[in-house]
Amino acid sequence: MGGIRQTQGVLSRLEENPYLWLAPLGFVLVAFYLYPMLEVVRLSFTDATFLTPARSYSLRNYWSLLAGSDNFYSMLGITFKFTFVSLIFQVLL
Repeated sequence: MGGIRQTQGVLSRLEENPYLWLAPLGFVLVAFYLYPMLEVVRLSFTDATFLTPARSYSLRNYWSLLAGSDNFYSMLGITFKFTFVSLIFQVLL
């Protein structure tokens, strides 16, 4: 009989606070979406490669990308065109 009372206690707490039902989803989103995105941003400030670990943190990657590469802006334009065309086709479907 103690198990039934304990189960009823848990259910009553879930009825009082329905956001507890969303807690597992929150853990999954943080583990599989938020953490990897933050890790990519952190690694983008380093000089890490696939075979070598990160040694320093700086904005050098971003400065060299924006200042020294003419290809970057053409690739950015192609990306925007591709996104725009893809979006039009998705909306039409």
